[in-house]
Amino acid sequence: MAHIGLIKALQEHGFTISAISGISIGAKVGALHASRKNIDEMLTSFQSNSLNTTSFPVIKPDL
Repeated sequence: MAHIGLIKALQEHGFTISAISGISIGAKVGALHASRKNIDEMLTSFQSNSLNTTSFPVIKPDL
């Protein structure tokens, strides 16, 4: 979630983000930002179970 903090700090200091790229979780934060989610909405997305389970599925081996 440090990515979200960086976006918030940039916005607070008047920076405008004109391009977005990312890998792994940075890509997910970038996609949320590109879809015009505000900081609170982004944080909520990461705190919800739906994002966590779809982004990081748990694979249980048959033992």
